Amino acid sequence: MKTGFLGIPTGLRKRLFDIAGFARENNISVYIVGGVVRDLLLKKTIKDLDLVIEGDASGFTRRYLRGSGCKKINLTVHPVFKTATLRFSDGHVVDVASAREEVYPRPGALPVVRLGTLEDDLCRRDFTINALAAAVNRNGSGELIDYFDGKKDLRRKAVRILHDRSFVDDPTRILRAVRFEQRLGFRIEPRTRRLLQAAVRKKAYETVKPPRYFAEFRKIFDESDPVKILRRLRQLKATEPFCLGAKLNLRRLAMVQRYLKTTSGTPGQCLFWMALWENYPAAEREEMAGRFHLTRAEKSVLMKAPEAVQVIRRVSRIGKSKDLFRCLKNYDIPVLYYAQARTASRKVRVRIGHFLQTDRHCKLAVNGHDLRKLGVTSGHWIGKILEELLEKKVSGRLKTRAQEMREARELADRVMR
Repeated sequence: MKTGFLGIPTGLRKRLFDIAGFARENNISVYIVGGVVRDLLLKKTIKDLDLVIEGDASGFTRRYLRGSGCKKINLTVHPVFKTATLRFSDGHVVDVASAREEVYPRPGALPVVRLGTLEDDLCRRDFTINALAAAVNRNGSGELIDYFDGKKDLRRKAVRILHDRSFVDDPTRILRAVRFEQRLGFRIEPRTRRLLQAAVRKKAYETVKPPRYFAEFRKIFDESDPVKILRRLRQLKATEPFCLGAKLNLRRLAMVQRYLKTTSGTPGQCLFWMALWENYPAAEREEMAGRFHLTRAEKSVLMKAPEAVQVIRRVSRIGKSKDLFRCLKNYDIPVLYYAQARTASRKVRVRIGHFLQTDRHCKLAVNGHDLRKLGVTSGHWIGKILEELLEKKVSGRLKTRAQEMREARELADRVMR
């Protein structure tokens, strides 16, 4: 059977055939591999390409770059993993890897990589549906290479591992199995599910360094429906690494997910961390942040997650707009986004939203230099006057620079008395 390439966008398809033509001139076989082939067969959108050659990928891409004569291609080489990445000026990305085999020195360890054949390369993949290849530049261009009945599993809508030690060798595949299952609307086939649950019971994830396991967990929140994936993980009893035995609050996570689908410009993943761990004691939140190597900014907002409840309570009670502004300006912006996502009150959500979208961007036309001209020399009083002017502008009482100056003069006179 042949795999058609029409599902690849025109510009990217041209890149593919340019690389394939260069490979053919150098008697090198090139294959599209993995998820790209899967998505072509499923008629899904293709954004980037993953290619495998039987040989030195870094040397091949360097020679291709020199031969192309194009200076607008960025090349990144990863010698340890025997891969190279071509980034084109139009935004297209093509990953080129040497066909390789992997040996796991112990469960959970990073594999030892060495050059191999295409079959070796496909053998090291996680699931049959990702262990597909399509020849690009041979006589049988487009020919599907399927050693493990991946195409059959696509028809069956089944996620199946290649060998029984798969989850032991690399426990991050526990998360990937569920992620692919839910993304594609497939089902983890029975034997694979039993092996997955056995790996969970034996806490296979403990053989992997927590930051590496968490890096895989992060990918869940880039999917269109993270809550559905988390619900399935809970069903499989596979949430322990992230919940410390506590109950997974899917309702709160669902509120964040719905909010993010309707709001742009938010620190999305941070809101999920806050929803996951808001109710944990501060010491445990700090432990989670350290264990999973959260960034400094992520840790900062995680530690302040409980403030969201305080924000909701205070906003529901405040009457005047200037008082609301005075209250909200003291909170970190991610905390306000989280409070807006978390509240069930439309009134609170609208008021926080107005602050985030409008009030916090409000700027004065008057500045400290203008106040000094009015005779205010104390930095303390300059700050106080500017603060009061800003609150009045937010409440709608000051609309022009002339009005700001008139108000500033009255405040300055009061201070100077």
